Amino acid sequence: MTSYFRILSLCLVITGCSIDASILSSDSSSVSPPSLTPDTDTSLVFGDNGFVRFKLKTGGIPGENDSNALTVQADGKILLAGYADVIDGEDFGILRLNADGTLDTSFAGDGSWTYAPGINNFDNLMDITTQPDGKILGVGLSNEGSTSSIALVRLNSDGTPDVGFGTVGFSYLNLPSATESEGKKIQLLANGKILVAGIAFVSPYNQIFVARYNSDGSLDTTFNSGSGFNILTIAGRNNDVYDLKTDSLGRIIVSGYTWPTGDLSGVIARLSSDGSLDTAFGGTGIVITNRSSSANDSIYSIHPLSDGSILVAGALTTAGNSNCYLSKYTAAGAVDATFNGTGISVVDFGGSDVCRGMDVMSDGSIMMSGNSANNFVAAKLTAAGALDASYGASGLVSVDVTGNTKYDYMADSHLLSDDKLLIAGYTFTDNEEYSVARLNPDGSLDTTLNGTGTGYYDIEGDPYDAIACITLQPDGKVLLGGASQSNDWGKTAVARLNLDGTLDSSFGSNGSTLAYPLPNEYASFGNVHVLANGKILASGDVDGNFLLARYNTDGTLDTTFASGAGFVLTSLTAGTTESVSSMLVQPDGKIVLIGSEDNNIALARYNPDGSLDGSFGTGGTLLLDLGDVDRAHDGRYLSDGKLLITGTTQNMFMLLRLNSNGTLDTTWGSGTGYLTTNFGGTNHVHVKMAILPDDRVILAGQVDSHFGVARYNADGSLDPSFGTAGSTLVTVAGSTAEDFHDLGVQSDGRILLVGGAVHGALYKAIVLRLNTDGSIDSSFGTAGVVLEQPAAENFESDFRAIAINSDDSFYVAGLQHKHRNYSIVYKYGKNGVR
Repeated sequence: MTSYFRILSLCLVITGCSIDASILSSDSSSVSPPSLTPDTDTSLVFGDNGFVRFKLKTGGIPGENDSNALTVQADGKILLAGYADVIDGEDFGILRLNADGTLDTSFAGDGSWTYAPGINNFDNLMDITTQPDGKILGVGLSNEGSTSSIALVRLNSDGTPDVGFGTVGFSYLNLPSATESEGKKIQLLANGKILVAGIAFVSPYNQIFVARYNSDGSLDTTFNSGSGFNILTIAGRNNDVYDLKTDSLGRIIVSGYTWPTGDLSGVIARLSSDGSLDTAFGGTGIVITNRSSSANDSIYSIHPLSDGSILVAGALTTAGNSNCYLSKYTAAGAVDATFNGTGISVVDFGGSDVCRGMDVMSDGSIMMSGNSANNFVAAKLTAAGALDASYGASGLVSVDVTGNTKYDYMADSHLLSDDKLLIAGYTFTDNEEYSVARLNPDGSLDTTLNGTGTGYYDIEGDPYDAIACITLQPDGKVLLGGASQSNDWGKTAVARLNLDGTLDSSFGSNGSTLAYPLPNEYASFGNVHVLANGKILASGDVDGNFLLARYNTDGTLDTTFASGAGFVLTSLTAGTTESVSSMLVQPDGKIVLIGSEDNNIALARYNPDGSLDGSFGTGGTLLLDLGDVDRAHDGRYLSDGKLLITGTTQNMFMLLRLNSNGTLDTTWGSGTGYLTTNFGGTNHVHVKMAILPDDRVILAGQVDSHFGVARYNADGSLDPSFGTAGSTLVTVAGSTAEDFHDLGVQSDGRILLVGGAVHGALYKAIVLRLNTDGSIDSSFGTAGVVLEQPAAENFESDFRAIAINSDDSFYVAGLQHKHRNYSIVYKYGKNGVR
């Protein structure tokens, strides 16, 4: 089996955490291990039975994020629904605002909810409503490849999926007679059933459909003679639907357009409550109208009146110029010529106008809203269809949401109980963002919304997390480093967990700090280190450069570092690609970054203030060419101050030793300063290192699809008491392939290896323990191995890094994948029991 997750994991650059040179006997990730107090710390339960899963998500990431619909909860909070742009498509998106326009952080953790039901999906919510119990219903489409399905979503009021609805909160349906379907409008009925209108592709045309669902998300087969839906076939025409309403008799009304050839015509259809077409409306149940020759006519919004007549709002487009209109139909489906004297009232905002919203005020006045000349617009008309000159400027209002003349697209409106008008859509700034405006009954902006009457908001798509390293603070809190990617570039990520596994809200934003060191570039951290004063060093790479940053204890960038920037980028050679694999902090506070530049080993040494140390190498940097494709993966200082570096060369494990000034130590490795170990495989990667108290060295890495481990004496010779002549190739029973990522050594010398394995039908996270002689330790986990894959969840899992406590309990961090990557941390006792 070739796992998508395994392919993805091998594409990520995975590095390890840093270590002080003064902690000579520690492994690659047990940095300053805390001494736990038995009466307090160990009584805490870490997460759910030793497991936590979370997202490195701070809300607000540039992308094309469009809001399509709006509703207002009974408590005045505002819900916007649409999508969030992500690297491989679009995610469902819902944003909740307080009545004053601020983000409601009690909703989904940060005010926004996003979800991706699949890989490379285009998922979009087109409409939203709420239930009397506060639950939230959304409808839209989920599209993977060339096929789209109706998507129905129900969330609890806190933004979590309602698992009692559909399948864990989601219901997907492609109508049996259609090859593609998408939901566009939703209405909740008084009996709890749910109406959905949308379009279905019934070859060769798109047709309007109406479907009814039960309150549990299943299709209601009592609707339309047992089918649960009605596709309104208008022969020889492409059609679309824009609105759905029910009237006082329970009849169902939809509107949109129909397009045979040439110009669009407005369409209204009325169905009986049982789902059949109501032939009392226009003779067939479907009425097609074009109000002007050589013009496109679309009906965007409808409002049934108590006498059965119907107000409609739409747009007429002639020669590329569009104006809004308001019209009225009788209960029988004829245009009411008594309305405004002609049956229609045309409203010209001065640009190319489209009105998608219509609301009727408490006094019968009619509000229309849309966009024109790049702005949100609104108009107020009397019940008879004449402009109300007391509103705005002669009945018209125009709103520039951002004040920057960028394009504002109006998608939906909602009239509040005090006759204020809420308008929502999206606004182009540098990208597209959800946006709102609120108008007073006289047309002025309601400045109790954000102080301006308008607001615009980024919504972050469900990101790919890539946790690369873990270390422990002296107080026992868990520090993680890596990256989070939603769009075409990634943010560096540092997160901190409390001892109980919850995100530490005193750190960064809700427990994590994410940043773009360079705009529009992928950045990641592979190493984190806690300094004696509590500040945090993080290193990695961005745009092919070394990256080093320092954070304060609260997760903010330390602007006393790197000449006030808080971070420094280093390019060793112009035009090359450099990556950081390891970070060391010397006893004098100097910082060494170890990595690769194209095919050479690369190092840089910095002073404690972030400036390059000119006494090291050439101007603070050093390149080593061993004559092949050379990669450095890890490094450690020996007790005499010399530096050991491991990686690969000639497609073999490599171990080299440097003097303190950065020159190769030619007294070691048969006079070359380095040595190699060949396990007989064709691919050696991800080599990590641990140094034992007696200066013996353990290397572990991946050899083809298995774990390779070797132990060396202090002089660089293989230790024959380990494995077979100093090395061992480890395979896991029941798995077809393993990926290695990190190494740890417990206080008794036993070796922990972490990574992932293709095991059965899934890719599972793995921890394996070896005895000091290299044999598998059967007292650990089950026959020496711990495999993790959440029960009853189709997640694939991978461990990327390990940190060991002073009592030999340990944490492992990594990711789980189900359409997106989630960050995970597990805590185990010394023998692999959670």
